[in-house]
Amino acid sequence: MNTTTTIRISRRTKGVLDTLKKDPKESYDLLISRLATSNQKKDPASDEKSFGGRTDREDPDKKHRKSPGMIPR
Repeated sequence: MNTTTTIRISRRTKGVLDTLKKDPKESYDLLISRLATSNQKKDPASDEKSFGGRTDREDPDKKHRKSPGMIPR
């Protein structure tokens, strides 16, 4: 049984996905599956990464502090 779900993405993200389609009629489901599969084959540690260069463990709203050794004096 196939089920569907709705996700929200920005127009910018949709535009990026549109440029990655091999064919204009390729479904987003197929495109995302293809990208996810190819990403896993290239980098087995990809489960720790997310789009935008942040790891899943990072809080995007959290202010990043430099350690005392990195602060110029």
